[in-house]
Amino acid sequence: MEKAKRVQFSTIKTNVDSLMDILFGAGVASHHTIIEQLNYLLFLRALTKRDDDAIVLGNKEKQIFKDALAKYRWDNLLMLNAEVLFTTLEEIYRKLPDLIDDRTINLLYRDAHVKIYDKPTLRRFLHEIEKMMSDLEKEYQVGHNDIFGDMYEYLLSKLSQAGTMGQFRTPRHIIDFIVDVVDPKKGETILDPACGTAGFLVSALEHLKHTYTSEEFKKEGKYPMDLLSHDERNFIYSHTFTGFDSDSDMIKFGLMNLYLHQLDHPHIVRQNTLMDTAGDRTKWDVILANPPFAGAIDRDSISEDLRMGTRATEILFLKYMIDHLSDKGRAGIIVPEGVIFSNSNAHKKIRQMLIEEAGLWCVVSLPSGVFNPYAGVKTSIIFFDKNLVSKNNEILFVKIENDGYSLGAQRNPIDKNDLPKSLETISHYNDFMQTGDTYNDAFLERIKESKKIGETIQITHDRYKLVSKSLIEKNEDYNLSSDRYKIEDIFSNQKWPMVNIEDLCSFEYGKSLPAKDRIFGLYPVMGSNGRSGFHNNFLVKGPVIIVGRKGSAGEVVWENQSCYPIDTTYYIKLIDDKKVLLKFLYFMLISLELTKLKGGAGIPGLNRNDVYKHKIPLPPLEIQIKIVEQIEEEQKLIDSNKKLIKIYEQKIKDKIAEVWSEE
Repeated sequence: MEKAKRVQFSTIKTNVDSLMDILFGAGVASHHTIIEQLNYLLFLRALTKRDDDAIVLGNKEKQIFKDALAKYRWDNLLMLNAEVLFTTLEEIYRKLPDLIDDRTINLLYRDAHVKIYDKPTLRRFLHEIEKMMSDLEKEYQVGHNDIFGDMYEYLLSKLSQAGTMGQFRTPRHIIDFIVDVVDPKKGETILDPACGTAGFLVSALEHLKHTYTSEEFKKEGKYPMDLLSHDERNFIYSHTFTGFDSDSDMIKFGLMNLYLHQLDHPHIVRQNTLMDTAGDRTKWDVILANPPFAGAIDRDSISEDLRMGTRATEILFLKYMIDHLSDKGRAGIIVPEGVIFSNSNAHKKIRQMLIEEAGLWCVVSLPSGVFNPYAGVKTSIIFFDKNLVSKNNEILFVKIENDGYSLGAQRNPIDKNDLPKSLETISHYNDFMQTGDTYNDAFLERIKESKKIGETIQITHDRYKLVSKSLIEKNEDYNLSSDRYKIEDIFSNQKWPMVNIEDLCSFEYGKSLPAKDRIFGLYPVMGSNGRSGFHNNFLVKGPVIIVGRKGSAGEVVWENQSCYPIDTTYYIKLIDDKKVLLKFLYFMLISLELTKLKGGAGIPGLNRNDVYKHKIPLPPLEIQIKIVEQIEEEQKLIDSNKKLIKIYEQKIKDKIAEVWSEE
């Protein structure tokens, strides 16, 4: 999916600080008031922009500022003097809920008033908003994106009360990663029980648009979900999305965000999920959330359904989500590290519930700086699926070391990014659990082979680790830290399929070349024990494996260059280079000690048919690459030490020579 560009933090910070300074100078000191006033004005501007899009698309009936309301368009407001602007805005806020039959607009402007009483400051504030939004839209470059969410991310960091419930906004690329793994489908209901600015719901909507829009429309930059029926589209826009939040400002930002993504009537409700849900049995098919996890609430206020002997919000939210996920529902949730390994009874109990009741199947460890500059807390993503409770016997652990941004305060883009490859492997593993389908992935191929031979799976590879649930359950604390489970390297003591050499390659005869023709040229001439001259032509393109046929029969030599193997040798020709790596085969042939197979009267020789009878273990191609890399690293150390040995041998000789010279 093509993702919208995330505005640089420095750009947001500079613009929002400038706006806040304007209001501070006019005596508006409350951050809450600043956010509220900015909210009202930003949405007026956004409604005008949406009208412009409706006109371009030929949907004039969807216009808001027409007829008697045309004078309230944003561009008309910019032309008013300070005195008239103040009274006009008060008039707009009063009339919009009455004149427009739209739940979102009614909710946003209900009881709205202008609270920037210095009128020249109000006019300046309006023009600064226009300048800021124009600059930000140029940086985004595409469509209606989450500008409000990105801006609120910074505004929220300025609120002194933000820490009381642990609120901070999830970076967009992390949200998109979670949504892509969970992969919402048509006809499913989606909940975020702590929705904030509705970032997860917006991403889920965009995911559905991309999934169900034909390529022809995508090329035009349009996402009408034309692959769905009218009823299916109506279900998405009217019944799919639900969000709860206890903060009225959050609700307004969330509604505005979804509205600008063409979701006019989402079910976004002001509700405290942990206090107001007793007796509610509603269930959803998909739950996506980054619930507050830095606070604690009064025990007596907690809904009876959620009580677990703890006030920790992260545990209570997880209990709610497990209880309110449908029988075949799935979820992607961000949790603090305490959920992974803390030893309180409530933490142990929620981990047990995740494994035994919720179908926990994947834990993704995020780097500590993901939420900078707002919080340095270490977090993980957990994925659970009730459909997998009885299907999977293992949990996949994934470690993300780089997410595409530096992990300092500024979070600047960098080249290193583990998310795309991790998304691919996690999604493929999920498909493998659901359907049994496998992919050309080294880690998944290893799992497939393990399943076939019936072993209890404990596998590690690169940043991935697969641990059996039985091993986790042996620990009474149900610890979900992957470092807790020490597993041997994937290359050690594993049962790879054994494959005949003749199914992988052929041993081709070299050609005769007189000694007098092996003097000059660009290409090495290869004999049974290595190079034996040069020639103007080559017989085989390099790199190539040369095996002695006569003389030094069975000797295996690697040659990087194109070369001319002579008739005392074989050269190796692969049957399928997608099945075996040439360098891996080279090391396997060395390990077979082919010199032991030579025989015959006179000059001992190697019969290729004797080699063809042998088998070698054949891991997937990606594993072969890793094995070769490890061996070559070891070889570098050997070569380095050989040089060091020669240096010290020479020093000894020199020292002895000095003694003789003194004598």
